Amino acid sequence: MAAARKVFEERGFIDTRVAHITGHARVSYGSFYTYFPSKEAVFLEIADRLFERSEEHTSELQSHHD
Repeated sequence: MAAARKVFEERGFIDTRVAHITGHARVSYGSFYTYFPSKEAVFLEIADRLFERSEEHTSELQSHHD
């Protein structure tokens, strides 16, 4: 996930290929596709995790203000 996130940050979604992600992570295509059916799926997983962290952080900030 960290490798995919870094590649998306550097190249953007459109210019990122699965080959870039697997190369950066040093894993095979087979390993990638075992966990994710597409680059879209890994991108959405990263986005979901970032959103969850944002919600947690927002909740923490709100609890400090109460």
